Amino acid sequence: QLLMCSSDVSTIVWQWNETFQQAFPKGNVVHRCRDFEKIKEWALERRTKGKYN
Repeated sequence: QLLMCSSDVSTIVWQWNETFQQAFPKGNVVHRCRDFEKIKEWALERRTKGKYN
């Protein structure tokens, strides 16, 4: 239910910090509400078909 109600496909951006010598997530990414059915349709249209080993 949480996924369906808050379908957030925003990219999480990481930025390297020279002081700490590691990457940290940036918190200034704009988040938007999405239509779960549209996301599902998009994913189904682009899925890989075939068998995996």
